[in-house]
Amino acid sequence: MDLLVIVFIVMVIVLGVFLILNVISPEKEDSFDRALRFAEEWDDETASFRERVVDPLRAKISRIGRFFFPQEAIARMDRYCLLAGRPRGLRGEVLAGLKVSFALILAMVSFFLIPDPFRISGAIILGALGYMIPGLWITNKGKQRQVEARNQLPDVMDLMVVSVEAGLGLDAAMSRVADRLRGPMGENFARALHEISLGESRQAAFRGIMERLPIEEVRHFIASLIQAEELGVAVSEVLRSQAGTLKRLRRLKAEEHARKAPIKILFPMILFIFPSLFVVILGPAFLSIMETLAKK
Repeated sequence: MDLLVIVFIVMVIVLGVFLILNVISPEKEDSFDRALRFAEEWDDETASFRERVVDPLRAKISRIGRFFFPQEAIARMDRYCLLAGRPRGLRGEVLAGLKVSFALILAMVSFFLIPDPFRISGAIILGALGYMIPGLWITNKGKQRQVEARNQLPDVMDLMVVSVEAGLGLDAAMSRVADRLRGPMGENFARALHEISLGESRQAAFRGIMERLPIEEVRHFIASLIQAEELGVAVSEVLRSQAGTLKRLRRLKAEEHARKAPIKILFPMILFIFPSLFVVILGPAFLSIMETLAKK
């Protein structure tokens, strides 16, 4: 046991020293970077807290992530960040660095706080938990974003149908959606319009929305817009047809959830409600029977 403690302490110290040097020590800079830094020092006093603290810390955490994880894993984490809408500009290498940092911090804290018999196991368990926390958080954010996009889609369809039938073009209708709606659909429409203004084709911008919001309803909606754009079909007819299809799908899903409700309610009733009813109904009778038997 003592040998395991010593090995664990050495590993934690080595990893901690590396992370401290990696976070605190500045990167090597050439003469151009040094001159640029001195030229911009006059603006440091007016810089915001994010520019002075958050951005440099994020850069250091990114270096930690790139050191410990291969490019394939960082690309996979960056995909999760993209699906979550990149909260606070989060990218794959920053998420990887956060996983390593959380694991080390929780492992070190638990090692010094947990009593001796459970010190190693507690540090390993809490370190693994710290490693999992950023991934679970970004996955949950992605799921919430997809649910929000699914709930916003009917409003998007109705607004675009009204706008197109009022005489606006497709880009103008998308601009109204981006201006009126806050959330994943409005953000993705605004980004698609920005890409189109920079010279990207409309089909490529629409496919970008499908990649960022990989849910069935959005895929069908965007695919119909792409098909209408390629075949020259009237957009208003396509939007009206998609709105009707979406309403039918929502009705079917509502009916499906309604049919599942009795089954989901059954187990809580058996576990919590029925025992209480049995106590209230059969309790007095049971007490009367016990008193009668005791008299005999």
